[in-house]
Amino acid sequence: MASAAAVRRALPRFGRRESPQAERDPALISRNLAELLRWWEAGRLKPLVAKVFPLPEAGEALTAVLSRRYAGKIVLET
Repeated sequence: MASAAAVRRALPRFGRRESPQAERDPALISRNLAELLRWWEAGRLKPLVAKVFPLPEAGEALTAVLSRRYAGKIVLET
């Protein structure tokens, strides 16, 4: 499981975009994110993993993502 610090570092890489709610109440967004991170650390969030690929098969993993044949996360394992 990734640490909360790793999750925080990864967040800017994902397609986050500011919402009108974030503009109205940025503190609420911060509190919600903090709560999600607490849930992550406590093991309460369980991502649905559809398929795991070894890193050398990254191309096949990308094909799987683009095919939309899987419900859940496609994971690359190092």
